Amino acid sequence: MARQKSGLRGALGRLSAFYWVPRWAKMAVQGLALSGFGLMAALADPSPLAVDAPLPTWDVRNPTYSGPPRAAEIDVTEGTWLSIDVSPDGQTLIFDLLGDLYLLDIAGGAARSLTSGLAWDIQPRFSPDGKQVVFISDRAGGDNVWVMTLATGALKQITKESFRLLNSPVWHPNGQFIAAKKHFTTSRSLGTGEIWLYDATLPAPSDGVELVARPNKNYQKELGEPAFSADGETLFYTQSATSGNTFIYHDDSHGGLFQIKQLDLKTGETDVVAGGYGGAVRPVPSPDGQHLAYVKRVRSESRLFVMDLDSQAERMLVDDLDPDMQETWGVYGLYPNMAWLPDSQGLIYWAGGGFFKVDLATGEQTAIAFRVQDQRSVYEPPDVEVSVSDETFKTRMVRFARSSPKNDEVVFESLGRLFIKKGTSTPKPLLKNMADHHVFAPVFDQTGARIYFLSWSDETLGGIWSAASRGGKAEALPLPPGHYTDLAISQDDRYLAYRKHAGSSLTHPDWGQAPGIYLFDRRESKEIKISDRGFDPHFGPEERLYYTDRKSSAAGRGSDSDAKTVLLSRNFEGFDERQLAQGDFVRRYQLSPDGQHLAFIENFQLYVTKVPALGIALDLSADYKGLSMGQASELGANYLAWSKDGGRISWSIGAQ
Repeated sequence: MARQKSGLRGALGRLSAFYWVPRWAKMAVQGLALSGFGLMAALADPSPLAVDAPLPTWDVRNPTYSGPPRAAEIDVTEGTWLSIDVSPDGQTLIFDLLGDLYLLDIAGGAARSLTSGLAWDIQPRFSPDGKQVVFISDRAGGDNVWVMTLATGALKQITKESFRLLNSPVWHPNGQFIAAKKHFTTSRSLGTGEIWLYDATLPAPSDGVELVARPNKNYQKELGEPAFSADGETLFYTQSATSGNTFIYHDDSHGGLFQIKQLDLKTGETDVVAGGYGGAVRPVPSPDGQHLAYVKRVRSESRLFVMDLDSQAERMLVDDLDPDMQETWGVYGLYPNMAWLPDSQGLIYWAGGGFFKVDLATGEQTAIAFRVQDQRSVYEPPDVEVSVSDETFKTRMVRFARSSPKNDEVVFESLGRLFIKKGTSTPKPLLKNMADHHVFAPVFDQTGARIYFLSWSDETLGGIWSAASRGGKAEALPLPPGHYTDLAISQDDRYLAYRKHAGSSLTHPDWGQAPGIYLFDRRESKEIKISDRGFDPHFGPEERLYYTDRKSSAAGRGSDSDAKTVLLSRNFEGFDERQLAQGDFVRRYQLSPDGQHLAFIENFQLYVTKVPALGIALDLSADYKGLSMGQASELGANYLAWSKDGGRISWSIGAQ
């Protein structure tokens, strides 16, 4: 919805150059059954748009689905990828199954439910005194660390992360602290971890302190599975052993993908404890401090090993584990939690769907049978009928809305066609001769009499055209076929700016040489290359062309955690590059034509700030407080467009 607000709220109220339409202003668009979109005040329909009621607060345990749940009975004696722990007195086991926690006698039998409901609870660990349990739960909306008091069932949230979610919690032996892996990502969904420490005695969630940092911001490989030594002076953890920052699928596990490291909490020194051929993951130090158990590959098969920490001698204890996740993505750990018996004479672990106890001295394995009889709430998936090939329908995307210099017309694109709307009239198709082209990105000239736009055809490729705003036949500009986007026009109508893309197998391999940002001088009928990089070119004052770019010092897929989105400018010959703004999470910028204000999008929302001088570089973000700035959009924004005089800004969102 191309929108503007009347009266600038908060800090935005000081930007007196703007005039905004109320959030509920709407212009109904009826042509070709198009859905409506609002825009600047001069074109707004006086009838208000019905505003949706505020959405209720999301509760994982009580979701607001349209239909009721049904109860699904479960009666199982096996489970997949189950984490298990042993109580300090050696009498009770705790494990997770299908997102709930269960208690089980050490001898096996019927499991007793500890948590239930729709929250996903995993990776439980007994406290050193056996009175509490730490676990991971999304009951507050995201994976965080929680503690339950076993005697009362009382819950306490230890962490409150909404983005850097946590897993693999483990108690410090003194029972006052909890370490956990905090997950970090680059621009790829794949990510790494850091080990953080939290005070379990505080009454409310805390930020914690960092124990083990990721190697750098571009690191994409696993780091996690923390475990304290019995004396609390050493932290063991798992980290990728391969070189470089970039995650690689299906790595060769024969070469040793992972290592177990130990951090000396007194000196801060870190050493490698286990690794080599077959790697080493899921460290579990024994209560007596003499041994370290872990998972290691032997000829591609996962085995349970034990190392004597004094001699560094290792031996295989179990040869039939389930496959670990060394070649894949182990955000929640590379093997489920396992635990030593309190006397350090054996371990409890999961494999093959069940639990087993293995004797340290003899390697003898004993199955621990369990049975879970319980229920889960299941919601039916949405069943929505989707019409196909209707004669008429409402489009879901109104794009590139631009108002005329007099604010009495709006041109926009939908379904690859341009429409023009005058006042409150029904939008009408603009062109008569472009049925074989997808047309988009219209811009008005200074008089409002002519509209320039881009086109694409799989046969003839892209071009730049113009047509009278009253409609009719379009005329092509004298430019070769190409891959054109991001059209803009200068205040005096002499120059057009655009981006040329390289050819590709997806679009067309031809006519893609020398991609970059270009100007077309309409008076001289010549093309001028401004930059090899960048997007969203637009014109500012003093005959300079502005454009956005994303700059990073790192290489490799997704390795741009140190990248900045920058707003650059050059003169009309392509020289004298200057930087006006930068931001970590900014998607794009748009400087007003008079250079007085700068709009930018971060997290899909539109923000506007003053520009004190074009020679001052700004470091912008959604919480920028250096100058007066305000959030203009409420539901998101795209297709930004300043008015010719820089006094208004409009935008679109979806079908509005």
